[in-house]
Amino acid sequence: MRYSQIIDVINEVKPKKILEVGTWNGVRAVEMCLAALVHNTNVSYLGFDLFEDATSETDAHELNVKPHANKDDIRHNLSVQLPACTISLVSGNTNITLKGFRGEYDFAFIDGGHSVETIQNDGENTNHIPVRLFDDYYVADNKERCPDLKQFGCNQFIDSLDKSQFEITILPAADPIRQGGLTKIVKVVRK
Repeated sequence: MRYSQIIDVINEVKPKKILEVGTWNGVRAVEMCLAALVHNTNVSYLGFDLFEDATSETDAHELNVKPHANKDDIRHNLSVQLPACTISLVSGNTNITLKGFRGEYDFAFIDGGHSVETIQNDGENTNHIPVRLFDDYYVADNKERCPDLKQFGCNQFIDSLDKSQFEITILPAADPIRQGGLTKIVKVVRK
Protein backbone atom coordinates (compact mmCIF):
# COMPACT_ATOMS: atom_id res chain seq x y z
CA MET A 1 0.00 0.00 0.00
CA ARG A 2 2.72 2.51 0.90
CA TYR A 3 4.31 2.45 -2.57
CA SER A 4 1.20 3.94 -4.23
CA GLN A 5 2.02 7.17 -2.37
CA ILE A 6 5.21 7.50 -4.46
CA ILE A 7 3.13 8.11 -7.59
CA ASP A 8 1.12 10.78 -5.77
CA VAL A 9 4.35 12.61 -4.95
CA ILE A 10 5.67 12.16 -8.51
CA ASN A 11 2.45 13.74 -9.83
CA GLU A 12 2.93 16.63 -7.41
CA VAL A 13 6.65 17.20 -8.12
CA LYS A 14 6.65 16.30 -11.87
CA PRO A 15 10.37 15.43 -11.85
CA LYS A 16 12.49 15.26 -15.00
CA LYS A 17 15.42 13.61 -13.24
CA ILE A 18 14.82 10.74 -10.81
CA LEU A 19 17.37 9.06 -8.56
CA GLU A 20 16.63 5.77 -6.82
CA VAL A 21 18.74 4.06 -4.21
CA GLY A 22 17.71 0.41 -4.24
CA THR A 23 16.68 -0.28 -7.84
CA TRP A 24 16.33 -4.01 -7.12
CA ASN A 25 14.27 -5.52 -10.00
CA GLY A 26 13.35 -2.18 -11.60
CA VAL A 27 9.60 -2.35 -11.00
CA ARG A 28 9.56 0.85 -8.94
CA ALA A 29 11.79 2.57 -11.52
CA VAL A 30 9.25 1.82 -14.25
CA GLU A 31 6.35 3.06 -12.13
CA MET A 32 8.12 6.29 -11.20
CA CYS A 33 9.35 7.03 -14.73
CA LEU A 34 5.97 6.33 -16.33
CA ALA A 35 4.32 8.69 -13.83
CA ALA A 36 6.94 11.37 -14.55
CA LEU A 37 6.51 10.92 -18.33
CA VAL A 38 2.89 12.05 -17.98
CA HIS A 39 4.33 15.50 -17.18
CA ASN A 40 7.55 15.48 -19.27
CA THR A 41 8.57 14.38 -22.76
CA ASN A 42 11.69 12.67 -21.46
CA VAL A 43 12.93 11.60 -18.05
CA SER A 44 16.37 10.64 -16.75
CA TYR A 45 16.66 7.82 -14.23
CA LEU A 46 19.72 6.97 -12.16
CA GLY A 47 19.53 3.80 -10.07
CA PHE A 48 21.96 2.53 -7.43
CA ASP A 49 21.99 -1.05 -6.16
CA LEU A 50 24.30 -3.87 -5.17
CA PHE A 51 22.80 -5.98 -7.97
CA GLU A 52 24.94 -9.14 -8.36
CA ASP A 53 27.45 -7.82 -5.79
CA ALA A 54 24.93 -8.64 -3.03
CA THR A 55 25.85 -11.53 -0.73
CA SER A 56 24.29 -13.33 2.21
CA GLU A 57 26.54 -11.15 4.42
CA THR A 58 25.25 -7.88 2.92
CA ASP A 59 21.70 -9.26 3.16
CA ALA A 60 22.13 -9.86 6.90
CA HIS A 61 23.82 -6.50 7.51
CA GLU A 62 21.17 -4.57 5.56
CA LEU A 63 18.14 -6.63 6.62
CA ASN A 64 17.49 -7.56 2.97
CA VAL A 65 14.99 -10.34 2.29
CA LYS A 66 14.62 -9.83 -1.49
CA PRO A 67 16.32 -12.01 -4.10
CA HIS A 68 19.33 -10.53 -5.89
CA ALA A 69 18.91 -8.97 -9.34
CA ASN A 70 21.24 -8.89 -12.34
CA LYS A 71 22.21 -5.38 -13.48
CA ASP A 72 22.31 -6.22 -17.22
CA ASP A 73 18.86 -7.84 -17.06
CA ILE A 74 17.44 -4.82 -15.24
CA ARG A 75 19.06 -2.38 -17.69
CA HIS A 76 17.58 -4.32 -20.64
CA ASN A 77 14.09 -4.46 -19.07
CA LEU A 78 14.14 -0.75 -18.25
CA SER A 79 15.29 0.23 -21.74
CA VAL A 80 12.49 -1.85 -23.30
CA GLN A 81 9.78 -0.54 -20.96
CA LEU A 82 11.02 3.07 -20.88
CA PRO A 83 12.22 4.00 -24.38
CA ALA A 84 11.61 7.73 -23.69
CA CYS A 85 13.93 7.65 -20.68
CA THR A 86 17.65 7.94 -20.24
CA ILE A 87 18.60 5.06 -17.93
CA SER A 88 21.81 4.82 -15.89
CA LEU A 89 22.58 2.14 -13.30
CA VAL A 90 25.39 2.14 -10.75
CA SER A 91 26.46 -1.15 -9.21
CA GLY A 92 28.00 -1.40 -5.76
CA ASN A 93 27.61 -0.42 -2.13
CA THR A 94 26.25 3.13 -1.84
CA ASN A 95 28.52 3.72 1.15
CA ILE A 96 31.16 3.91 -1.62
CA THR A 97 29.33 4.65 -4.90
CA LEU A 98 27.16 7.50 -3.55
CA LYS A 99 29.93 9.14 -1.49
CA GLY A 100 30.27 12.79 -2.51
CA PHE A 101 27.47 12.53 -5.10
CA ARG A 102 26.36 15.94 -6.35
CA GLY A 103 24.29 15.12 -9.43
CA GLU A 104 21.37 17.42 -10.15
CA TYR A 105 18.13 15.53 -9.65
CA ASP A 106 14.57 16.75 -8.89
CA PHE A 107 13.47 13.73 -6.90
CA ALA A 108 14.94 10.74 -5.08
CA PHE A 109 13.50 7.56 -3.65
CA ILE A 110 15.79 6.10 -0.98
CA ASP A 111 15.10 2.41 -0.40
CA GLY A 112 18.46 0.65 -0.47
CA GLY A 113 20.11 -0.84 2.57
CA HIS A 114 18.17 -0.84 5.82
CA SER A 115 21.06 -0.38 8.26
CA VAL A 116 21.20 2.94 10.09
CA GLU A 117 24.70 3.71 8.76
CA THR A 118 23.77 3.02 5.13
CA ILE A 119 20.63 5.14 5.34
CA GLN A 120 22.65 7.92 7.00
CA ASN A 121 25.15 7.77 4.11
CA ASP A 122 22.42 7.71 1.47
CA GLY A 123 20.57 10.58 3.13
CA GLU A 124 23.63 12.78 3.60
CA ASN A 125 24.77 12.26 0.01
CA THR A 126 21.36 13.18 -1.41
CA ASN A 127 20.68 16.18 0.88
CA HIS A 128 20.93 18.56 -2.09
CA ILE A 129 18.00 16.91 -3.92
CA PRO A 130 14.88 19.05 -3.33
CA VAL A 131 12.34 16.23 -2.80
CA ARG A 132 13.21 12.83 -1.36
CA LEU A 133 11.16 9.89 -0.17
CA PHE A 134 12.70 7.56 2.40
CA ASP A 135 11.30 4.07 2.79
CA ASP A 136 11.66 2.03 5.97
CA TYR A 137 10.43 4.40 8.65
CA TYR A 138 9.51 1.82 11.27
CA VAL A 139 6.69 1.98 13.79
CA ALA A 140 5.29 -0.60 16.19
CA ASP A 141 2.47 -2.86 15.09
CA ASN A 142 -0.61 -3.71 17.22
CA LYS A 143 1.49 -6.29 19.13
CA GLU A 144 4.11 -3.59 19.92
CA ARG A 145 6.69 -5.30 17.67
CA CYS A 146 9.17 -3.14 15.77
CA PRO A 147 12.64 -3.64 14.25
CA ASP A 148 15.58 -2.45 16.35
CA LEU A 149 15.69 1.27 15.52
CA LYS A 150 19.28 1.50 16.75
CA GLN A 151 20.34 -0.84 13.93
CA PHE A 152 17.74 -0.51 11.16
CA GLY A 153 15.44 1.97 9.44
CA CYS A 154 15.51 5.64 8.52
CA ASN A 155 14.03 6.85 11.82
CA GLN A 156 17.34 8.10 13.24
CA PHE A 157 18.25 9.93 10.05
CA ILE A 158 14.82 11.56 9.75
CA ASP A 159 14.85 12.58 13.42
CA SER A 160 18.30 14.16 12.97
CA LEU A 161 17.27 16.46 10.11
CA ASP A 162 17.21 20.21 10.77
CA LYS A 163 13.50 21.15 10.71
CA SER A 164 14.43 24.70 9.69
CA GLN A 165 15.91 23.32 6.43
CA PHE A 166 13.52 20.46 5.66
CA GLU A 167 9.77 19.93 5.67
CA ILE A 168 9.20 16.37 6.89
CA THR A 169 5.97 14.41 6.37
CA ILE A 170 5.43 10.81 7.44
CA LEU A 171 3.04 9.48 4.81
CA PRO A 172 0.01 7.65 6.22
CA ALA A 173 0.04 4.22 4.54
CA ALA A 174 1.89 1.46 6.40
CA ASP A 175 2.76 -2.10 5.46
CA PRO A 176 3.55 -4.98 7.83
CA ILE A 177 7.11 -6.22 8.17
CA ARG A 178 7.73 -9.98 8.13
CA GLN A 179 9.61 -9.88 11.47
CA GLY A 180 6.99 -7.63 13.11
CA GLY A 181 6.27 -3.92 13.03
CA LEU A 182 5.11 -1.60 10.27
CA THR A 183 7.00 0.39 7.67
CA LYS A 184 6.12 3.77 6.22
CA ILE A 185 7.54 6.27 3.74
CA VAL A 186 8.73 9.74 4.77
CA LYS A 187 8.66 12.74 2.43
CA VAL A 188 11.53 15.20 2.94
CA VAL A 189 11.40 18.53 1.10
CA ARG A 190 14.25 21.03 1.16
CA LYS A 191 12.90 24.45 2.18
